[in-house]
Amino acid sequence: MYNDNQKNKRTRGKKSRFFNVTIENKSKYTKSEKILYQILNWENIFAFIIIAMGFLFYLIPNGFTVMMVLLGIIIMAYGGYKLLSDNVQKKLFLFKKNKIHGLLNVIFGLALLLSPFILKNNYTIIIGLWFIYLAIAKIEAGILLYKEDATKQCYILNFLDSGLLIFIAIVVMLNPFQNLTVNEVIGIFLALSSILNITTNFMLRKTSNSFM
Repeated sequence: MYNDNQKNKRTRGKKSRFFNVTIENKSKYTKSEKILYQILNWENIFAFIIIAMGFLFYLIPNGFTVMMVLLGIIIMAYGGYKLLSDNVQKKLFLFKKNKIHGLLNVIFGLALLLSPFILKNNYTIIIGLWFIYLAIAKIEAGILLYKEDATKQCYILNFLDSGLLIFIAIVVMLNPFQNLTVNEVIGIFLALSSILNITTNFMLRKTSNSFM
């Protein structure tokens, strides 16, 4: 039998070996990859919140003014997050213009927040322009990924998303569907645009080793 000191040594040895394995597993990602995954996690949280807002727009048309104010606050908060995290995010080539994107989201969010009160309810134009801005951001990301020799489906997906976002912007602003109200159209396409964003984020994460 071992005495207490020997048992303690053996226990410490096991802990040390386990600790070393743990560190090795954790270090399989580079610092840049860890930053990217953290950013994508926050982007997905925001996307899920927008999906929830889309359902609320569709299901509660009578609370449209409140929903618009909430949407404006959420987009402003997202822009604020981008501005506050700029020092970290700008370390990655995809987020070099993070501060500009943060500021634009704050402006769009503020415009949506005020639209029911002082902008004569021009919310469809504002949301349409916001979708167009998102499309331009996707094109920019696609070009950057192409230049960094990212996996083909990664940058192509960004370009496809941008085309769909422009289509969504046109539909939201014109509402060609006679059997759908403006509220329903906004709700459907808010949810759809966020699903597209989650899909793109998933592909970025899956293929990150090709451009990081």
